[in-house]
Amino acid sequence: MIYVVGNQSLEGVVNLPIIQREFLTPSTLVWKNALGLKESEEIPADRLKNTSLIFTSKQSVEALRRLQIPIHNAFSYVIGSKTKAAVLSYCGQVTYSSQSGYGHRFVEEIRHRLNKEFPIIYFRPQKSFTPIANLLPELNICEIILYKTLKVPPKEKILLDEKAIILFGSPSCYDAFKCFFSWKSSYRGIAIGKSTFDYLDKEVQQNSKIAPQTSFESMREVAIQWENS
Repeated sequence: MIYVVGNQSLEGVVNLPIIQREFLTPSTLVWKNALGLKESEEIPADRLKNTSLIFTSKQSVEALRRLQIPIHNAFSYVIGSKTKAAVLSYCGQVTYSSQSGYGHRFVEEIRHRLNKEFPIIYFRPQKSFTPIANLLPELNICEIILYKTLKVPPKEKILLDEKAIILFGSPSCYDAFKCFFSWKSSYRGIAIGKSTFDYLDKEVQQNSKIAPQTSFESMREVAIQWENS
């Protein structure tokens, strides 16, 4: 049996609804600091015009959409096909897209591609596992937290199949899994990228794989092949 942590809809995969996204509203001061505005200055309606935006998940794009903050006049640097699709669906421009699935490699890829003439903003979750701003200190990147992942206890007890294959879409997904389940040696895991794989405990890594592409569908395909092998 194949399971995915979260509510992602995947054919033939059982959901483990133990996480929940909570979208946040950054303060006016946070925005002014990110845009290099003085406290007395007004935030323009098209606040992200000519800025360089870093997205490592589609949730950050969804957060901006909910806040009704347009991104069509900004330069977007993204990791993963789903993040790219989210930016494009919100009428954004994708200046660079990485498929590496490894946050530190993404950092090196964008180091010399980012437009330094304008503000650079990294839209991130509350708990980030790739310290992009710290890894690129010379670029003076401002971070804005747009969402956080909450652990949600299952409404009723869930008994996993002895040969369960569990899909982990982020380190936070693995954190939630550990909170409510104990890993068994008969389980197998699939991580959406190398950063998530590196976050797994050693005993889990020993029986886990990394999806070839940073997408849930890619994890599902690997799981089906593994299940049938």
